[in-house]
This record gives sequence, structure tokens and C-alpha cells, in this order.
Amino acid sequence: IAVKTGENLVKHKVMSPKKMWKRRCKKCVLCNKRDCGQCFTCLRNSKNESGVKEVCLQKMCCEIPVERKIQPAIGFPPGWNFIFEAPKKSSFRRTPNHNLNGLVIIAPSGRKYYSVESAAVHYSKAIKDVETVSDLFLSHIGTSQSTLDPNHFLLGKGYCHEWTDVQGRNNQIFGIITRCSKVYQETEELFFTVDYNVASLNLLNAIPRFGAQIPKFQIIPSELAWGGCVTFERKIRGRQGGKSVIKHMDKTIACKSWLSPDVRLEELVGSAGAMLPKLTLQIRGYILTFTVKESTIPNAGNGVFVQCTSALEQMGIELSNSKSTFSLRPGELIDLGVYAPFRAQDKKHECVFKLKNYLHALTCEEWCFNATEDDYQYDITDDITGDVHILARQHIPMYVNECNMNQIPTIYAEHDPEGSVHYLFGVAYTGDWERYEKGQQALNLKVGGEEVEVFVNYGVEYERVRLRKGYSAIPDEMKEQVIQNLENDESDYVEEIDDFDENEIAMCVEYFLKDFVRETGDVEKQLKSHIRDKALNIAKRIEKRAVKLLEQHSQTGEMTDEWSFCSELVRSAKELTQILKSMICDHVPVISSTELRPVEMEMDCSTSECEDGNESESSQPQPAIVV
Repeated sequence: IAVKTGENLVKHKVMSPKKMWKRRCKKCVLCNKRDCGQCFTCLRNSKNESGVKEVCLQKMCCEIPVERKIQPAIGFPPGWNFIFEAPKKSSFRRTPNHNLNGLVIIAPSGRKYYSVESAAVHYSKAIKDVETVSDLFLSHIGTSQSTLDPNHFLLGKGYCHEWTDVQGRNNQIFGIITRCSKVYQETEELFFTVDYNVASLNLLNAIPRFGAQIPKFQIIPSELAWGGCVTFERKIRGRQGGKSVIKHMDKTIACKSWLSPDVRLEELVGSAGAMLPKLTLQIRGYILTFTVKESTIPNAGNGVFVQCTSALEQMGIELSNSKSTFSLRPGELIDLGVYAPFRAQDKKHECVFKLKNYLHALTCEEWCFNATEDDYQYDITDDITGDVHILARQHIPMYVNECNMNQIPTIYAEHDPEGSVHYLFGVAYTGDWERYEKGQQALNLKVGGEEVEVFVNYGVEYERVRLRKGYSAIPDEMKEQVIQNLENDESDYVEEIDDFDENEIAMCVEYFLKDFVRETGDVEKQLKSHIRDKALNIAKRIEKRAVKLLEQHSQTGEMTDEWSFCSELVRSAKELTQILKSMICDHVPVISSTELRPVEMEMDCSTSECEDGNESESSQPQPAIVV
């Protein structure tokens, strides 16, 4: 089934901003927003003396269908459109995200983007002058980058980012800081545009990867810009007097520099009858050894511990930190490697992930992280069992436990330039010297001393998991309401199918035929009857929705592309229902490849090839790893 293009969206009678003003419901979250006062229609309203108003472009009523309120994306090539929808509040663990909440940019293919930059990455041939497109478009919708700082100290400075990829290779990319701005009016933070060196970029993108290609430029937060410029200066060993980034910094500037180890060894070692990962890193003459063993947190299962020794001790060379506490320069964090993805299928559209999460009683969300694209999640759990899959178990990051709210974490989750989620070790420098020193004292990693357990903080979005596992920080008076919301989540995920569009239905059918059903053929896994019953419930609902979509396209009496697309959807959905009905549960059903005709979706490979995760109830899986 080829994914439906966006051309049909503009075939409907599109409302003008004036018509949307008259048809607004006045009750939804967007209708109740204050006019931005800066978009094209707001500026026109301010000059209009006739009393006729147009809707603010950031207040497109939620009750008006997408195909009716879609508007041309000024600055983009013809065929590009945009809408504003109700801002999404993610239920799942997230790394920092800087997109304008509620904005959806729709390509001619129908694919949705949530920032100018992400659209430009996938349509680089059509969108060449990204800065001009960005300025024109953002100005039109009232979020113009009007606070550009053309004199910021970092402009024109060299930038370097290094990381260890999923194959264990050290990567480096160089670039130049070309812009400083408040990217959107909703935040007071500064953001920077880094323009990557073409030779450096081409070399990295030539390496086979299942993730997304690294874009020509990226918008990064202030602390990463400062950290990357500091890394560049140290790499080239050049401090140019008053132009030196390092000399210009003071204790109030937040900084984040990724460090790749000089030597890295990952291995599996026997422990209590199971094979568990061990990670050894050599950096600046020290050896850091990360191992998995029972956590210091009661009933938390396993945790990750680090021990530091001197690599040069036997040579009689005493390092500056020898016999003392191991520490990094302020802002430096050591890359422990990829948390996710390990497999192409670990990157799932949110509509697919929610249904999988429903199948496994919401346990999958304990291990997920957001991808760099808003509608995608990284998920490191097995499709049949819901446990962490075998590849993720062979790496250190998934075993790290969470600290309490009063602790300063020593592990941080961040995206690398190609979009994978990494775990970084150290104490983050946020511009607060007192807090940084407090974090170093709490870590207290002695050279040649005892091992120390490391911890991560998953953020506020993880509170629902904490509540289910019994260590939530939510006040008692609020817990009852939150618990009630959690109880409704599973049914809500299934009911959302009734609002899926054709592409979402196609992605769900593809997942169940291509991944879920095929996984049931693994002789080491058993499909539980209650999982099969839930999957069958989903399949029937998907089939019902596909039929309804087909009926809508049949009203014209013409065999349009949309009609053909939905007709194939119905066929595939019916096939999925029949396959699930025929499965024998609690032992492995044998399904031949000839019985399966998976949905073939014509999508950019970058939308379906990545991954992510989190941690389960015991904090570690119990089965032994078979290598």
C-alpha cells in the first residue's frame, strides 16, 4: 500500500482565514489562545477598519477538519502547506525538544514535519536556501526570528561534536556557528545554527547507517553550542587571544561537551547465571569500568556501577588526579554509547507505539524515548513479550536506575547529530557553579577507590511510570486523579484508531503484519492468549476504520487514487484479522511466509529505521543472554 500523498488535501474547499474566524467553536484550546499579534492575518486585522476579522494563523480551531483549514506555507515551494493543531503533551520520556508546539508543516507527499529544519533535511533539493525559507515562513505565521543577535561572540566560531555510534565507532563532525536567535517566541533561551563542514558531513554520511542522514545544518541549544566550540578549540589546540572561546567563558555560562573515550571495550560477562554487559573506557590515562550488579536501591533489581583506576600506575607515572577524585572539566560528559536504536524496527510512529504499549499493559513506555521527529518513538522492547529485546540487553545504558528528585544525576540522555539517543556520564554544568561542585562531591569517584552507582533522571514525563511502580513524587491529593487518567489510557489508545487517517492505518497494518506476526515465528517466544486477544481487538477496529474511510471516498462514485488506497487498506486489514484469529496461543504458531503479504509503504527510509527505550519494573530483565 503506497502511503497516500498530500495532494488530496488541497482538493477540498479550503477555508480562508476570514471563513475560519466565522466557523471557530470558541471553546477549544486554540480558540481560547490570545492572538499572537504578529502573524500575517493579525497584522492585517490591525489595519482593517471595516470590522471584518480574520483568524490568527496560530488559532486554527481544533474542530475544523485539517483539509478545510490547511493554508499555503509561504516561503516554501508550491504544494507545501501548514496548519496549527492542539499542542501535544507527550506521555512518554523525552530528550529536549525545541520545535514550535502545535505547528505542522505538510509536504506535497503528505508527510508531516514539525519544524522548517526537519522539512529541509528530507527535501534538501527543493529547499536549498533554508534560512530565507525559514525567515519568510516564520514571519508569515508570527513566530519570526526577530531576536537575531548578529554580534554574539560565538558567531563564526568553529564547532566540533564527537560521539560513539551504535557500531562502537568514534565519530567527529566539524562546522561553524552561523546564527544566534531566540528560535521561537515561547522561550527566552538562545539557540544557535551550526553549519556543518561539507567534507566532514559527506564522510560521515557515506558510512552505512540505518538511522537518518546527518543534515547540513542543525539548531542546537546554547549549552551545546558553547561546548562544541570549546571542543573545537581544544581539538585544534589553538586559543586566539581575545577570540578564544575558552578564555571568554565564565562560571555563569552553561556548557555541554561530549567526550568519546580513547579506547572502548564492550563485553558480556557471567554473573549469577546470566550474561551481563561490561563496558571499559580509557580516557586521559584513566580506566573507567562500568558493570551491572544489584542496585543500592532496595528492590530495584540491577544497577550500573563505575570504578576508576589509573592506566599508567604500573609504569610509575603519577597523573595529576592520581590517588584523588576523578573529575572532568566543567561541561564535559563522557559518551557511554547508544541507548537506542539498535534495530531499524525500534523506531515506531507514535500511533503504532501506543497500540503496542496497549498490548503489553503500558510496560513498553518504561523503555521508550522520543526520536528527533515529533511523531516517532524509540522502543527497545520485544514485540511479542514486551520485555527489553536481546540487543539492548547487551549494552550498559538500559540497566541504569533512576535517582530521586533530590539527587543530582550522573547520567544524561541526549540525541547525537544522526538522531540516536545516548547516555552521557558526568555532572552537567548548567551555569551554576555551586550545584556543579555539589554534584561532583556526591559522585565522589576516587581513583583506585570503591565503585559508585550512577543514576539518571527521566524527567516529568516519566511520572506515570513512577506512579505505577510506587515511587511517585506526586502529592497524595493529586494521585487519585492521575491514577484515574492512567486507567483510561489503555482504552484511549484503542479508541484513537477511530480518528486515524489512511497513513496511520497503513503504518499500523504494516507493523502487525511485518513485525508482530512474523515475530510469533520465533521458537524462543510464546504469544500469550491475552496479547493475541488484544491484537485481535485492534485488528477489528482497524478494519472497521479502513472500511469507513473507503466509504467516504466511495461517495464520489469515482475510482480515485484515494479510493484505491483505502480499498487496499481494507484488504490488508481483513487479512490481518484472519491471521490473528487463526493463531494458537501460549505456544508458538507456525506461519509460513506465503501466508503473509505485508503492507509495502512508500516512505522515506529515514521515517522507519531507528529505535529507543527505557527500563522495566525490576529495572533489569531476568532471562540470561545467549551469545
